[in-house]
Amino acid sequence: MNRIRALLILSFLFAGLTAEARQVEELKFDENRLGRFASNWFLAVNKANPEFLDNYMEKEWRDYLDLLISHVQSKEGITPYKISYQTDKAISIYSKENNSGWVKVNLALNKERRISLMEIKKSVLPVEYDLSKQVTELQRKELIKDLEKKLSEKYVIPQKGKAYSTELKRRYDEGDFKALDQGDLLAEKLTEQLVDISGDKHLEVIPPSRINEVNMRFGKTEEMEDVESDQYQEEIIRSSILEKNVGLIKIDRFVDSEEVREKTKTELERLKHTKALIIDLRSSGGGDGKAVENLLSYFYASNNSLSKVFYNKPIAVLTSGKTISAGEALCYDIQNKNRGIIVGERTAGAGFLVNVFELVYGFYAVISTDTNFDIEKKEGWQGRGIIPDVGVSSGKALEMANEILSKRS
Repeated sequence: MNRIRALLILSFLFAGLTAEARQVEELKFDENRLGRFASNWFLAVNKANPEFLDNYMEKEWRDYLDLLISHVQSKEGITPYKISYQTDKAISIYSKENNSGWVKVNLALNKERRISLMEIKKSVLPVEYDLSKQVTELQRKELIKDLEKKLSEKYVIPQKGKAYSTELKRRYDEGDFKALDQGDLLAEKLTEQLVDISGDKHLEVIPPSRINEVNMRFGKTEEMEDVESDQYQEEIIRSSILEKNVGLIKIDRFVDSEEVREKTKTELERLKHTKALIIDLRSSGGGDGKAVENLLSYFYASNNSLSKVFYNKPIAVLTSGKTISAGEALCYDIQNKNRGIIVGERTAGAGFLVNVFELVYGFYAVISTDTNFDIEKKEGWQGRGIIPDVGVSSGKALEMANEILSKRS
């Protein structure tokens, strides 16, 4: 990463820390042992001396932050284990507590380079995973070769898959990836390049550190019991009742499991006496089409136990540029069947069906392999996204939808 850009990021990061630190205190993470550990780390960073940072202006990005970790550890007694990966918009920091699991601290920067989000949660990172493991030059070459092969053989449009593979090899040969020896950073770079080459936002390389995420998205295993715990369900599905008796259900990922189906039913049961319903998909990272079908079954006449309550309720769906894949499928259905209105921003435009393929050294590739639409006729939303019925910034979408539904119901 460009040194100057990295330094600018950190300088602006520290400019916004104080308000966020107060926010952590207000959330009272001391009630949760994992959360307390992470919030203490965050507050310790807040106390770091800005002059300390200025002394290391010529350091590489990762070394720079490693020095910051050492400083915080020595001055405050807090021990974050490793910064897993960084981009110019996000920093993810992992810490371990008594070998019971990983804590993940996410700091995201907005367009003004101020902290716009701080998230502290238990990570799906395997407890035994070694974040310090490095990828050798030979492993990197074999990984790229395997990725090229999978892309050429499996992509939904074969000739395009071959072209993308050729361009990826060209970029690798020019040295775009050769300095990356950390798995998360390498996967992040490969994903960035694949999307840039193809325009297909489904394409992704997943590092070994995120194996639990692979299991969660593409198939449940025994190891995933903890991921589908009550805590996990609370994170991806939650509801509330707004002013004027409008219900709100927020879904950050569509997961097809019995536990999540029951959680969905419970949340909608809570909202059955509301006058209208808002479905918030602004942070929806896609998921399983079967989970989309399950949710839609509540909004049309069906055998679903709650459909007679919801099938004629006014509905608004909130979107952003991050609404992708399965979230877009729900929007497409609601919009094309005139079942409700879409409020917010044009969605990401990822309309292909995907599958995951294992690569060498524990990496995985998410590749578009099929479609429900006629590509030649340019049906669906691939590359275009869902255009909202009411266009407004994602930050104002909830207020706008609530106002519209309050008048209609």
